[in-house]
Amino acid sequence: MFSHPINRKMLDPIVLPLKASLDSAPAYLSVHHVKLASTPADLEDLLYREFEEEVARGDTFPQRSPTSKDHFHSYFFAHDVFVAIQTDSQSPGTTLEDVRAGRQWSDCLKGFFYIKPNFLDRSSHICNGGFIVPYAARGQGIGTRLGQAFIHFAPKLGYKASIFNLVYSSNLASLGTWYRLGFTRIGVIPKAGRLLQADGSEAYIDANIIYKSFDDI
Repeated sequence: MFSHPINRKMLDPIVLPLKASLDSAPAYLSVHHVKLASTPADLEDLLYREFEEEVARGDTFPQRSPTSKDHFHSYFFAHDVFVAIQTDSQSPGTTLEDVRAGRQWSDCLKGFFYIKPNFLDRSSHICNGGFIVPYAARGQGIGTRLGQAFIHFAPKLGYKASIFNLVYSSNLASLGTWYRLGFTRIGVIPKAGRLLQADGSEAYIDANIIYKSFDDI
């Protein structure tokens, strides 16, 4: 029987390799399961700022800016949150402070995401996720690594499948990530989002419904 994930124990972190150029040292992402109560206050502030900046861009999340920190807590921290910290070690330690290694959070935070039920009760075994890669960290393959971490952690929380309800058609990077990771488009919602355009206007954009079963994981 599916057990509600909010009652699950905290999951162990995982370490994933990052893309390395010929002139750079190997780098890794250490991905940690966190709760709001145990998240350092300065890291929590940074997560909220990154969320607010992403919402303000107006082309990926359905919320409008500005958002409050209370909204961020209820929306993002309602269930399970995972934070990805860059490190130069394959064995960086088990705590966020170990991996931080004295750095500013803004220098090492590379992304974060939530996992929560997409539906209630008898369909709560299907999860949903929301992902943020800080603007300065884009173009480094972080989104793919966060997707891999999502696929690793979601079944361990008891979920049997995932569905993303609103992947806007203009978000080509996100769509490409999910297709590469074996997700399938199962539907399109016409004109689902009124999104900001480069000139400051708004336009109606279709949204894709993206699905993946975890039966083979």
